Amino acid sequence: MYIGTNNSARLDDRHSGDRGVLLCLDEQTGKTLWRLFVPKLTSIRNADWWYVGLSSPPTVEGDRVYVVSNRAEVLCLDAKGQADGNDGPFTREAEFVAADGEGVAQRKDDADILWRYDMVAELNVSPHNASNGSVLIDGDLLYVCTSNGVEYTHTRVPSPDAPSLIVLDKRTGRLVARDDEKTGRGLAHGQWSSPSMGTVNGRRLVFHAAGNGICYAFEPAPAPPSSPSPSGAGLGVSSDRAERAPKPTPPSEKPAWGCHRLKKVWQFAVYPDDPRPADGGPVPGGREKIHVIYGCPVLHEGKLYFAGTHDPWHSEREGKLVCVDPSGTGDITKSGLVWSYDLGRCVGNVSVADGLLYVGGEDGRVHCLDAKTGKPHWVHDTRGPIWGGGLLADGKYYIGNGRRGFFIFRHGPKLELIRKIELLPGAYNCPAAANGRLYVASQENLYCIERK
Repeated sequence: MYIGTNNSARLDDRHSGDRGVLLCLDEQTGKTLWRLFVPKLTSIRNADWWYVGLSSPPTVEGDRVYVVSNRAEVLCLDAKGQADGNDGPFTREAEFVAADGEGVAQRKDDADILWRYDMVAELNVSPHNASNGSVLIDGDLLYVCTSNGVEYTHTRVPSPDAPSLIVLDKRTGRLVARDDEKTGRGLAHGQWSSPSMGTVNGRRLVFHAAGNGICYAFEPAPAPPSSPSPSGAGLGVSSDRAERAPKPTPPSEKPAWGCHRLKKVWQFAVYPDDPRPADGGPVPGGREKIHVIYGCPVLHEGKLYFAGTHDPWHSEREGKLVCVDPSGTGDITKSGLVWSYDLGRCVGNVSVADGLLYVGGEDGRVHCLDAKTGKPHWVHDTRGPIWGGGLLADGKYYIGNGRRGFFIFRHGPKLELIRKIELLPGAYNCPAAANGRLYVASQENLYCIERK
């Protein structure tokens, strides 16, 4: 199992200070198999917030692990770590993990990086507070949200035309495609959502919920060549150890078949009257007026669900969940809306099954709605902020809050709280289930729960 964290507990004597950390643990025992340590991104002010750590949920396929580092790098890792040697083409792990310019001798319990793509160096992306989101795999392609955001004063976007969604060749890390919607110009804060994919009326679509409060649907990118070159972007480490960013790939090394621009099918604005400056500059009244979409768009039985919300770090508290018909084209803000439900600020994903939809709000309330109509069946106040999504499994809905509470509800239209478990000091992320066990991470501990 894999989990991102920080280095506040100093997990290895070779690495001190604040860092992003990815742990690979044995599922049965919790024993550490290998660790990845990533130094802070210091070249962009407030791009890598203190002790946030590595916040991208890893995506695993076979013996490959794909993750976005706290430095806005897309990394392809060997699931076995360096237990079977340091595989290439990337072999400079000793330099990569060094924060002070001195190489760190590698061991069998260290991570093995196969390739890396630096979105800051290659795309001029400027993250704000954190780089996050899960990598979406489609065949030989990876879809990644770039985490482009505002600068430290929150008044403007330093890279307003940088892409928000990119596509990489999973075999090499080469750039295959990017969006060209210039969503950076209307960002409220950062970009937090993970891309998703589904089939609507026989047509495959990629869904991207952006930090400007607009959800986009794109046609999938074309497949890359069947015989990739072993060289590619992100294989080197800059001699500038302070910034540790590779130089942009020279034009002669760019793919001969070019970089595809993703074709937009439709867009949906949760709050169409939001101010969105054309140049990424200041917003009258402040950028906290702009809504964002945090959760991953969820497609279920031909309908798409996601929430538009004010940023929880800002003072505004408005937010609503929407159900959208994704079969249209163009601007479907009016024509595609099926229903909306006011729930205040919302950070997590929804869960849908058997005609019921579950979602937790930042105000601590858990909502169970009719998925077709948006009418509430029940609402329960957990009395603590909910920042993560819930898990619907085994006839139950599991969700945690930031005040030591982890709640287990019976799946159904009638409220039945089976149990509340105290987890210190609070659970802000989505639980996971595997092989009859439930895994829940609090801010300080990882819990494995099973039925006795």
